[in-house]
Amino acid sequence: MRYNTICTVALILLVSMGSAWGAGAVLGLLAKPKVMDTNATPDDALPAFLPYTERDDGSSSVIRAGEPVTIRLYENPAAGYRWTVTPSSGFRVIGDYFISADPAGSVTDAGGWRHITMIPELPGTGSVTAVYKRPWEPDTGSGRGYALSFTIR
Repeated sequence: MRYNTICTVALILLVSMGSAWGAGAVLGLLAKPKVMDTNATPDDALPAFLPYTERDDGSSSVIRAGEPVTIRLYENPAAGYRWTVTPSSGFRVIGDYFISADPAGSVTDAGGWRHITMIPELPGTGSVTAVYKRPWEPDTGSGRGYALSFTIR
């Protein structure tokens, strides 16, 4: 409880100061780690919030219907590259935003992180795929890819 209170206060302070980058960093701190309690039942062990990154590419997870799932991927829109994310049916995208690695704007070609948040609406199976490419270039299948699969309870 103390951890969440500290993070909440920090988030309020950063947002009130107008720091979108700092607020995103604190939101990342609020994410529960992907650690399972060995004494928990299978349903208790499901984390409520799962931030996925490049290191989770190709993984499978068990998640709960109705609880948000966030994917955070590095991209460099200044060079024209962007992640095109395609969730399977049953996922509703509720957020898609970019946080620059250089919030002050002092670096011309600074990349950053694309955050895509979605909610699995029904139990079953689902997946999310993404391709990192320039939107105006044809999809040749040679672009960098990303994939996750889910069992939704």
